[in-house]
Amino acid sequence: MYVIPFRAFLFALNGNSIDNLRKKFVTSGGILYKEGVLPQDDLQTIRTEVDALSSSFSPERSSVASLRTGAVLTSESSTFRIVSDKNGAFHRIVNRIMKSFDDDKEYELSEVVPLEVRRYGSVGSGMAWHKDDVLFDPCQIEIVFTLDNNSNCRTMWKENLPKNQESDDEQTKIYEVETEPNSAIFLQAGGVEHCVSSLKVGERTILKFAFVRRGSQVREDAKAVLGQFMSKNSLG
Repeated sequence: MYVIPFRAFLFALNGNSIDNLRKKFVTSGGILYKEGVLPQDDLQTIRTEVDALSSSFSPERSSVASLRTGAVLTSESSTFRIVSDKNGAFHRIVNRIMKSFDDDKEYELSEVVPLEVRRYGSVGSGMAWHKDDVLFDPCQIEIVFTLDNNSNCRTMWKENLPKNQESDDEQTKIYEVETEPNSAIFLQAGGVEHCVSSLKVGERTILKFAFVRRGSQVREDAKAVLGQFMSKNSLG
């Protein structure tokens, strides 16, 4: 197993077309890191709204995250409007990277999975290695949007390499990146294993939400997980 700083691969993304982003998403096993996602005015609108809510953040209960706080934003929030905009950046990128896999049904912001703001702000906050639960059929696209980040936290994920002829052992490559403000990770649920390293200095604030294909069905084995979402308090 070896670690590759993801900065070394950004040349394959910057300046290239969305179709090349789709190629990267496919070849990586269903994960894409993209910088400069939102226009600056949208970014500032979200920052202002999140700053106003920050005093209401509460500790998050999670089996994989530690010492993380956050809140849920309602459909009346400006952030929800920006994220769900069918002419906006998230809608455009998700539908382009998924275009070759599905029929003409578009992907759109899930009305079931909440739009959450999360903050890594305490020393030791992080997230253990895991795969996101598959909640829908077909599976959802999870999005982690970095709003601000002056921390040492590194987002890492594993990609499996083809087995070589001399050994049956599976080689694993780990990518890592300190996510930039106004960047997003697009992740196919149930696919790539990922984590966030433990915070030592600074803060990292993100939005977490999911896009689903129109008409997708909630999986029977996911209803308990979705029930936890529905029980959370909403702000916004």
